[in-house]
Amino acid sequence: MRPNIEKSANRHSEEPVFSPDCEHRLKDVAEDAPSKLGVFRRAYAGGSRLAAIHAKCLECVSMSTVAIRECRSVTCPLWQVRPYQKKRH
Repeated sequence: MRPNIEKSANRHSEEPVFSPDCEHRLKDVAEDAPSKLGVFRRAYAGGSRLAAIHAKCLECVSMSTVAIRECRSVTCPLWQVRPYQKKRH
């Protein structure tokens, strides 16, 4: 079991049941950057590594996709895989 998700009482439930810490963070994201809520829900559900990277980068730069694109923190372990980069040929 992933640490961010608790098992639902109903095994057939489609919606994950998040820990109180994750629920609190999701509430903050919903208030501050509602367009980014889906990324955080996917990241906390544990099914998407890309969503987890995307969410971490968004947290780091105060939810700015432009700031992620322009990030110069080359020592960050996620810098090479951060979202919003131009495709390299």
